[in-house]
Amino acid sequence: QELWLVFSIENLPMFLIGDFNAASTDVSVFPNAYNALVSPQYSSFIDLWLQNEDTQVEDGYTSSQSLLLSNEDSLLTRRTDHLFYKGEMEVKRSAMEIFGDDEKNGKTASGLWASTHAAVFCDLSLS
Repeated sequence: QELWLVFSIENLPMFLIGDFNAASTDVSVFPNAYNALVSPQYSSFIDLWLQNEDTQVEDGYTSSQSLLLSNEDSLLTRRTDHLFYKGEMEVKRSAMEIFGDDEKNGKTASGLWASTHAAVFCDLSLS
């Protein structure tokens, strides 16, 4: 909550990128980190995943494989790894992809998942 106060009064352009352990669909706690960051009441960040018409909230799952990483099929069912921005700048997202969300690019040679989370890659142009 202390950071939300700083983010709400800061006017400089800013990016926040990381694992926020909160999805937009989490309703158990409000405001959770996601909802506080995108809420005009707190910080007014923009979720880059939702900036293009080709991506939806239910796409882009990045969490969470089993802790042992040995599950056969992917268990990614939540989008908790986010890229947010705010401020007086134009941000154009030319590409954004999830990597490590399927067997082809998410499993090691030993058959384990590389991580409990998939990675998010983004190509941006700033002006």
